[in-house]
Amino acid sequence: MGKTVLDGVCIFCGQILHVEVEANSNDETTAHAATMQCECEAAKEYQMTIRGEKKIDEMFGADYQECARILKSSIPDIISHRIKEVIVDTGWSVKGRLKKKDGKLVVKREEKHDKEANVK
Repeated sequence: MGKTVLDGVCIFCGQILHVEVEANSNDETTAHAATMQCECEAAKEYQMTIRGEKKIDEMFGADYQECARILKSSIPDIISHRIKEVIVDTGWSVKGRLKKKDGKLVVKREEKHDKEANVK
């Protein structure tokens, strides 16, 4: 289907925005698109949450689903400054870090690769 421009309503502040969505989109899809474009503070936090979850899934979802679940569940507390940083150690030389820095959500995957050689 093609795209069309519709009026969507931010789910937080009620502002009406013109959004480009699929032609057969329902009200929920249109509202989501409007919320992803809105500039109100609640919408900005929502946008950061959605984008953070997507990035966490990209970085950890396939290999470390439990790590991804814990990091995603921590996003609201990181955004609201109730928690400064979350570090999840997978036990397989991979750690996930989540924090907020300079108004941005920082997702980091750390992999430790030790090299050892025993020479006689």
